[in-house]
Amino acid sequence: MITQVTPVTVREIYLWGDGNKVAPFDTGSVAVLAFVTLYNLLDRVNINVNSNCFVSSTGKLPALLTPSDTQKHGFKAIQYHLFDHSAKTLTTESRFLNEGFLEFVDEKFQVITNYNYFLEKENYEKYSRGVFQKLLPFPLQYSPPLAFRSHALQICDLVGIGAGDAFNEEDMEELKELNEKEKRLRDTPILNKTQGSQVKISLSQVLAKKNILTNMKVLGLLEELIDTYIQLKAESTSQYLFNSETYTTSEILFFSHLYANTADCLANPFIKNYLKQKYPELLRLTARFARNSGIEKDQQKDSTKVTLLGAVRDNIKSYV
Repeated sequence: MITQVTPVTVREIYLWGDGNKVAPFDTGSVAVLAFVTLYNLLDRVNINVNSNCFVSSTGKLPALLTPSDTQKHGFKAIQYHLFDHSAKTLTTESRFLNEGFLEFVDEKFQVITNYNYFLEKENYEKYSRGVFQKLLPFPLQYSPPLAFRSHALQICDLVGIGAGDAFNEEDMEELKELNEKEKRLRDTPILNKTQGSQVKISLSQVLAKKNILTNMKVLGLLEELIDTYIQLKAESTSQYLFNSETYTTSEILFFSHLYANTADCLANPFIKNYLKQKYPELLRLTARFARNSGIEKDQQKDSTKVTLLGAVRDNIKSYV
């Protein structure tokens, strides 16, 4: 199958968003917007924060459409396409360090963010599942959250998030007991309303305890990321790398994830609360990153809203 795209005269970038602001659940979109702003590249691209995933040949965002009818997908591919990193003032050693940390953040932090938005029960039910109704027209809003959730399940399972094999022995025993109790409750015959209410309450308590255990595992992974960042920051001798004044691409992705995981839209702010208690300086740096990168601002030009007819047309043009 040959992929084709609509010819464009300038680079068009499509991000998840409501037409004015970028959506926090997709850190690739957040990072791309931050990158083009911080690197003064806004005059080279048109930013569309309208969630138009139908122009993308992969169906995923962020996506960049080039004048030569090719596409770039994801933060890493887009930033490499737009910027000549060999011209930057980083030394060869610093460039390798930046690229290594970029890969590390991309691999580890996406697990945390995807879990927080699409597997953490309270956040998924109270924000992520419903937000797509504000981003896409009926009936197109139903498929994306399922796709995000499926991806989250896949990558989280690879590192034991949501699976019992990554718990320590004590937590593993508690999880086993909770799983057995959950099974008994779900298998309990409901004879009347009173009993049904009691079973429902007990089941909610069991699921809440399981959620707490999983959240603790996620915080352990976050701790590993933060420790690595702090160590690199302490050991860096470059005035451009990990200096809290300028942002390399790895730092943009790192702080984009921190921004996403501490967003006010999340019903269960367990990561933000953890950072408040243990790493308040990182929260301050994340807030400054959000201000400097403009990711919380309305875009100057409202993006064209996605319509059902337009989505069908774009989809046909992307796949022929």
